[in-house]
Amino acid sequence: MDWTGMVSKMKRILYVQVLIAVFLVGWFCNLIFTQGRNAKNINLPTQNQVQQEIEITRHEKAFLIKWHEGKIGIFENDQLVDSVPVNLEVLRKDARLEIEKGIRVDTMEEVTFLLEELTS
Repeated sequence: MDWTGMVSKMKRILYVQVLIAVFLVGWFCNLIFTQGRNAKNINLPTQNQVQQEIEITRHEKAFLIKWHEGKIGIFENDQLVDSVPVNLEVLRKDARLEIEKGIRVDTMEEVTFLLEELTS
C-alpha cells in the first residue's frame, strides 16, 4: 500500500469518527435541553408556598394560649376551649410576655405541659 492510499484511509476513519462525535454531542445536548424543558413544565411549589401550607395546617389543628378575661385561655380554631385561673405572682415575667403574644402548641398534652412550666 502506498503512502497516499494510507493517508486517504486515515482521513476516512477520521471523518467517520468526527461524524460519530458530532452525532453523540448533539444527542447529549438534545437530551439535556429536553430534560430541562420538561422540568420547567412541572409546577413544583416554592419554599414560601410550602411554608404557608405548613402554617395553615398548624393553625387549623393548633391550640393557642393567651390571656382571656384575666385568666389563661386555651383556644382551638379561635374558640375558647378552657380557661385556667392563675395567680399572677406565680407566673414568671417572661411567661406573662409570652402569653400576651400568644403561644401556639399542637396537642392538648403540650398545653398541659406548658401550663405546668409557666406556673412553676
